[in-house]
Amino acid sequence: MRGVASALLAAAAFLGHGSSHADAEEKRLGAAGVGSLASAVEGGVRGDAWSWGGRVIFGYGLSNPVELRIQAGAAFAAALGFSGATVGNQEGNLFGDLLLVDASAGVRLAGGTWLSSAFARTRAFLELRGGLSLERLSGQILLGPGDMLIARPDATTTLAPLFAGAAGVEHRFGKSVLVALAFEAAYATNGTRHIGATLELGWGFY
Repeated sequence: MRGVASALLAAAAFLGHGSSHADAEEKRLGAAGVGSLASAVEGGVRGDAWSWGGRVIFGYGLSNPVELRIQAGAAFAAALGFSGATVGNQEGNLFGDLLLVDASAGVRLAGGTWLSSAFARTRAFLELRGGLSLERLSGQILLGPGDMLIARPDATTTLAPLFAGAAGVEHRFGKSVLVALAFEAAYATNGTRHIGATLELGWGFY
């Protein structure tokens, strides 16, 4: 019990050190660039490729450490490869271009001067969100031995629930400009997932 109580007190102290940011009732508009290693399942196998995209964000501060966030974004991975995929009754190496579009809502929990008073304008944060992910795999080609063209499958589109988490650091410049760097991971129930980094620029206002 003492260990549990100590952990709760430490968490409360961490979240409570955000008073240098008057974030209660503050609204935020932001945009972020995203780079990640995307992974999807097609033809019974998993393929990976680097993806790049962007995101728009609206946030509302419930209190100094707690912010509600709504996000929408898109990412694209070219020539995603699925080695040994089966399409119909044919097997080969499948390639296609992956487009991911998502919309989600979540919460960000932030701390402030928990490292030092020198970090009064910089704070670490944790974020959790959930929503829907639309995946479209297009431009598909199925290649056999010697890169012989076997088939050109039609584009496939799926919609699935999405769950994501992120951890990072945010710095406030002046009263309104915020820049955040985060590492995040996301998983959709259709098997699509990604892990990568985001760089966000935001504008806070009341």
